[in-house]
Amino acid sequence: PEFESALDSAIARGEALVSVEAGTDTPSGGILISRKRREIGWLVVGSPSRGRRAGSRLVLAALEALGPGPVSVETFAAEVSEGEVARHLYDSFGFEPTGERGATPAGTSTAMLRRWT
Repeated sequence: PEFESALDSAIARGEALVSVEAGTDTPSGGILISRKRREIGWLVVGSPSRGRRAGSRLVLAALEALGPGPVSVETFAAEVSEGEVARHLYDSFGFEPTGERGATPAGTSTAMLRRWT
């Protein structure tokens, strides 16, 4: 319920972007942004769409929506193997590590990345 409420609020503010499978209305992924904090807050791509550039299209759409200037994202820390794909994605867009941020509620280590342009 808390997540759904946050998502509804982001949609209402125009800070949620969704990708859909070609020729369908089926969501393939989504990304939340904060214009005020200039950050990507959350990115998810469904299993069937992974490896098909859905994440890249979402990050590009988020960067376009945020406009020029620095953008931050919190993602898995380097020692978290499950985050390798996410880190590679952000790296391909010029994001660089700025330092550790702590852990998710589940205890997974996270790191803050920033893109300066």
